[in-house]
Amino acid sequence: MSFIRKRAVNKHWFTKTLLVMGAGICLVLGVVGIILPVIPGLVFLAIAALLISRVSRRAASYLNEHSGWQRQQRVWKKSQYLAFHERVQLASLLAVRYVIESLRSLSETLFTRKP
Repeated sequence: MSFIRKRAVNKHWFTKTLLVMGAGICLVLGVVGIILPVIPGLVFLAIAALLISRVSRRAASYLNEHSGWQRQQRVWKKSQYLAFHERVQLASLLAVRYVIESLRSLSETLFTRKP
């Protein structure tokens, strides 16, 4: 019995470690995305907040009380009835849209002549 319990605790620890590392990577990409317009920074910051809320109860309660997060959760609940391939298609179309808008913004910034 204790072996099973130890194994579950180790798995839980490993999962938390992976979530925190993923949140850290998303946080760094989010900060870089705010500075560089090529990467959608707010998306990565939202993913980092979501990952941290899976680990920390305090972060989860803070996000659940935030009005913007509540609005986003309502949108997610509306889309939960989409099939998996429809979700993947929607996510990829949004990602392509953000990349195209970022590249357009970067090209306007770099190639506009200032008098």
